[in-house]
Amino acid sequence: MKRKFASLGIATLLLIVPIQSALADYWQGGKTWGGTTVYEFDSSVYNYSYDYESVYNQAIRNWEGISSKVSFASRSHENSDKYYVGETSVQGLLGRMDPYNGTRLASINSNWSSTKVHIFHNNMDAFNMSEAERTSNATHEIGHSLKLAHPVGNVTSVMKQGIQSRGPSSYDKTELKNKWGQ
Repeated sequence: MKRKFASLGIATLLLIVPIQSALADYWQGGKTWGGTTVYEFDSSVYNYSYDYESVYNQAIRNWEGISSKVSFASRSHENSDKYYVGETSVQGLLGRMDPYNGTRLASINSNWSSTKVHIFHNNMDAFNMSEAERTSNATHEIGHSLKLAHPVGNVTSVMKQGIQSRGPSSYDKTELKNKWGQ
């Protein structure tokens, strides 16, 4: 009897594991941008003695040149993605991305007209994060604005949660191309 249950458990595991690894680590839906992410920096980017303009600019450069279908343009527009630096009372929260459809918050798998990307100065300072780690954090949040999710498996990825010092890995680049095209 125990062997039957063990065999059944192993068979079930073998069926589930390939399905989980086949799941894409990006969200469904599109963005109203035709391949170009129009973005602008909120004035909060300049409110700190830390050079967050450089952090965000490097994070943007980290995503450029991976897919011919993804590019960035800095200008004011009703559907521009807005990049912020702020403070939060949520201990340990390093950043957040909020998707919008018009003026309403949108679900992650719906179509988006714009996003708001936030990185939190107080928590990055509390963790004594280096410039490379802050840039990695901004790269992660901008990755969410490109509809990339946290990876499910044990992979090297800038989209993993937590403090790290990396740009997009080969895994992230593949996911971006799978989502938007070569």
